[in-house]
Amino acid sequence: MKKAVIIIIVILYCFPLMAQTVNDSVQVSKNTIFIEFMGNGGLYSINYDRILYDKEKFKFSARIGLSSLRCKTQDNIYGELFTTYIIIPFQLNIMKKLKSQWHIEGGSGITYIDIINTKFIGDPAHPGNKEYFENKYKKDYGIYFPVNLGVRFQEPGDHFFFKASLIPLIVIIGIDYFGIWEPIFPWAGFGFGYTF
Repeated sequence: MKKAVIIIIVILYCFPLMAQTVNDSVQVSKNTIFIEFMGNGGLYSINYDRILYDKEKFKFSARIGLSSLRCKTQDNIYGELFTTYIIIPFQLNIMKKLKSQWHIEGGSGITYIDIINTKFIGDPAHPGNKEYFENKYKKDYGIYFPVNLGVRFQEPGDHFFFKASLIPLIVIIGIDYFGIWEPIFPWAGFGFGYTF
């Protein structure tokens, strides 16, 4: 009877250790599609992230995204304009494993912003006449260098993805982005997505 109790205790004691070893050997899925709010892409961006290097304690990944915003703006020359921002963030990240699903993430990259300003001037009495219709067009661009530090939740064998970061933006080629003109602009972001 004592031998049976000892064997059961040893099995129960070792089972969680074996389960932990099996769970740790499950690889994190390498591809993620996620929506980031604020972050590198302005107010929002749709992103693809790929883990390029995956070892026990460190991982490296690359991500690229796309965002588009359209709003009314004011210009000293043309007056009221419709402005379209096309934003493309690219970033390389390094992650250090804290637990099986939590990582500290740091990275940097470059974000390109294409800015298209349009103004339509027309005569209401002649709405279809090209003589009275003019399209004023002005194009600009901006580049900034985001540096991020945050946390990333990506559990091995699971599809849920979450990240949150503090992101100071370092302006390389400046634009009046959100009405702020600073060489270094404090920013933050968070995102949710699907890992496969």
